[in-house]
Amino acid sequence: MANRSAQRWVRAYMAASFVVGVSVIVISLLDHDPWWSWLSHLLFGVGLVALATVLFAATGHGRQRKLKERSRPQQ
Repeated sequence: MANRSAQRWVRAYMAASFVVGVSVIVISLLDHDPWWSWLSHLLFGVGLVALATVLFAATGHGRQRKLKERSRPQQ
């Protein structure tokens, strides 16, 4: 039970990081100020999207892989 709860928190954090990262990137690129004023925000957004991608890869793409027990011939 605790394992499923942990996976939900990781997935929720991953989704939130991705959404916030993409929105920060879009807002930074739409800014008309000089590039040095929004560069830190752009890098922060890229970092959040990268973190979400790493978490997505670490969770096995949302699929739960279950190992099946092999049936042994009973003697």
